[in-house]
Amino acid sequence: MALPDHTVVCGSTGKRVLKDEVEQSSVTGQLVITSVLKTSVLSGKKAEPEYFAKCEFTGAEVLGNELAMSQVSGKRYRMDEQVQSAVSGKIGHRAEFVFCTETHQPLLPKEAEKCDVTGKTVIPGILIRCEVSGKMVLPSELEKSAVTGRKALKKFFVSSSISGARLLEEEAVRSANGKYCIPIEARLCNWSGRKCHPDDLRTCQLTGVAAHFEYMTSDGQTRLEPLLNLLSGTRRRTDRRELWQMMTDSISRVLGGRSMIEAAESSVSGDRLAICVETKNWLGLKTRQAGLLYSIRDSAITGRIVLGKREEKGWRLEKTL
Repeated sequence: MALPDHTVVCGSTGKRVLKDEVEQSSVTGQLVITSVLKTSVLSGKKAEPEYFAKCEFTGAEVLGNELAMSQVSGKRYRMDEQVQSAVSGKIGHRAEFVFCTETHQPLLPKEAEKCDVTGKTVIPGILIRCEVSGKMVLPSELEKSAVTGRKALKKFFVSSSISGARLLEEEAVRSANGKYCIPIEARLCNWSGRKCHPDDLRTCQLTGVAAHFEYMTSDGQTRLEPLLNLLSGTRRRTDRRELWQMMTDSISRVLGGRSMIEAAESSVSGDRLAICVETKNWLGLKTRQAGLLYSIRDSAITGRIVLGKREEKGWRLEKTL
């Protein structure tokens, strides 16, 4: 019971209630019984139930003017969780969007590109193509070759054991024990003509010429095996015989006496000859076998000439010229 001056009529129900039992609606401005009013979880404003609606993504009840229509799905959503695509500019609820892992910008799933390695989503224009596998990946997944500048996934790269430079494995020169170097660090094998990792090269103790270890003897001494076989008489090749006379004239000027090519074997590359020369002094009483490498392209002897004697157990070095 109260005096009339202390009562009001509820604008929503029409009931007479005490003044301290009502609050003003933020929508209509009417005084409404407090228990009838609903409160927006977004703004905290109170109003009659008919002015409320639910966010179709979160289920939260908010005032109708606090909802917006998604341009993506057509659903209504609470405006404080509104997001706009950085690609298309479309607006909608944040649940409809993904975020670029590189720039953190929002975009729709169908607008995003996915890294083929990490599976991370990004806005268009960030991914780079791996020049080896062709995969589209994040820039952080790639390395740049110090040799060619090509960009590829890190797994395709190796390090030079000489300089530490990073390059693609397919660009590198590989040693027999799995080390790598860049092409300009490689050295020429004078027998095969190919570039090799310096670790694989050996210097022939006879000629002083470097070649891959596979062409060297394995008896404790490092000597070019094709040449040693000719000197020992265990191998008698007559390669490039049409050049023998010319080479004999050149060799005789160095050796003196009377010289005659006994055998010659072409290198793997075909531009050099291992030559065994039978040489006699002017009286013809002393016969020796000389060995050398001859560059066909340069028409010149490569490295040292060795002179020795063929014996029952093989050829024995006497001196180097």
